[in-house]
Amino acid sequence: MTRTAVPLASPGTVCAAQPPNGGDPGVAQGDRREPWVGRAPRSEPPKWGDSDSRESPLSGAHARGGLTSQGSLRSPWATAGSPTSWAVKPPVPQRHRGSLPAGALIVFACVLAGRLRAAEAQPSGLRELYSKRTKEGRALCIGGAGGTTAQAEAAVDAGLAWLAKAQEADGRWSTEKWGGVAGYDVGITGLALAAFAGAGHGQGVGEHLATVAKGLTWLRSQQFPNGGFAWKVFYEEGMAALALCEVSGLSPERDVTRAAQLALDYLCKVQPEHGGFRYQGAAPKDQGDLSVSGWQFLALAQGLSADHGLPHAAAGRSRGLLIPQSAIERTRVFLKNTYCGDGGSAYVVGQAGGQKTATPSMTAIGMFCRQLFGDETAGPEVRAAADWLLKYATAAKDAKEGGRQLGQDLYFTHHSCLAMFQMGGRYWTTWNALFRDAVVKAQVQAEADAQGRPVRGSWGPAKHAFGQAGGRVYVTAMAALCLETYYRYAPFYRGRLPLGVEF
Repeated sequence: MTRTAVPLASPGTVCAAQPPNGGDPGVAQGDRREPWVGRAPRSEPPKWGDSDSRESPLSGAHARGGLTSQGSLRSPWATAGSPTSWAVKPPVPQRHRGSLPAGALIVFACVLAGRLRAAEAQPSGLRELYSKRTKEGRALCIGGAGGTTAQAEAAVDAGLAWLAKAQEADGRWSTEKWGGVAGYDVGITGLALAAFAGAGHGQGVGEHLATVAKGLTWLRSQQFPNGGFAWKVFYEEGMAALALCEVSGLSPERDVTRAAQLALDYLCKVQPEHGGFRYQGAAPKDQGDLSVSGWQFLALAQGLSADHGLPHAAAGRSRGLLIPQSAIERTRVFLKNTYCGDGGSAYVVGQAGGQKTATPSMTAIGMFCRQLFGDETAGPEVRAAADWLLKYATAAKDAKEGGRQLGQDLYFTHHSCLAMFQMGGRYWTTWNALFRDAVVKAQVQAEADAQGRPVRGSWGPAKHAFGQAGGRVYVTAMAALCLETYYRYAPFYRGRLPLGVEF
């Protein structure tokens, strides 16, 4: 049995998330009507068959990373009219009488080795994206100028232990209870689950099984039949979708994978032709917001990384997520429109066009998204963005000041660490020295707060950017995600850098 393909909406057509009771989506989402209209959502989730090989839930070509059923490596960046796979096995030679000459065998071996090296350098390496999220993988990341430390790893574990204590009985995490603004529980729960998944704790995997299971149950209860969530602001859509995708990648149980695929389906259906989103979802072309859109793109990128090659998954259980090629192309269009010529990225499309409109946080998320989605022309833009960020951070009064800035603006730190880690070399070693110890030092060591609640292992919201909105849960989840950079996503971009690049 295969999944029934659902036609993709025409360019520019979008669809609001459907409330659980089938009522007005504007009422279900904070008594605000969505700024889009479109076709009615599916009445029920698509059926999943028992085969690992299935059609995309959206019409048109789709991108899928990893090994195909024929044993070839499929590029998640394949475009229409271009090859979509690199065969690992060489063509079977015709039969000859007697043995092949020794020279022919040598040539054959060299060709095969070259093809294997070429396959390894392709973006299909994303199929092992989560391969370092094990105890052994985390331990190997300790040490060296670009590595983590035992203290930083202890901070991650302490942060996750606090998040487990802060979880509500129904499985969610509350922003209001821990010093934030009420109503953002969908997004904060997504970030908390992503932090657990980033350290290798998933459904049936890791040491926080009950915590993750409860969180998933609550998050899925907030998902509508069409895949959208009951968000207050569209940031939360991407955060929730990312959490489901990452947990699915660690332990691809059918129910979570189906929920994750529905979330990606929804994002693909509501994404406008120019690719950008804003606070209420799809936005006009000149109002696309890289900050909001970036979280949606991080979730969509999980559809590029099927078959992660995890030791946890038994053979045949891995069910990679799918997104259509059209979503990749729309994302590339938006990233081009927010790019400023000197490497920086603008917050809103309408502001693009010069250095004065670029911001550090937007440059960081734009850079990482280009590493994920960029085609062969994105390399110079990525390199320019890395240089822009390096110049910005090291232009502070001293290294201590640069580290303080990274340690306190965890939104910027999170996105920039993901991007700089993929660059490697001097980019990452410089960035690692600026952020790592500053984040660890900011962790709370006191046992309780003024109300007598346990806070040891968390990060306090007072001195952190966006802490007043997201509260202690947001800051703690983001700090843990930053310190998980070393093993959260295995290096996939360095093999795509042109030869001769000096780090």
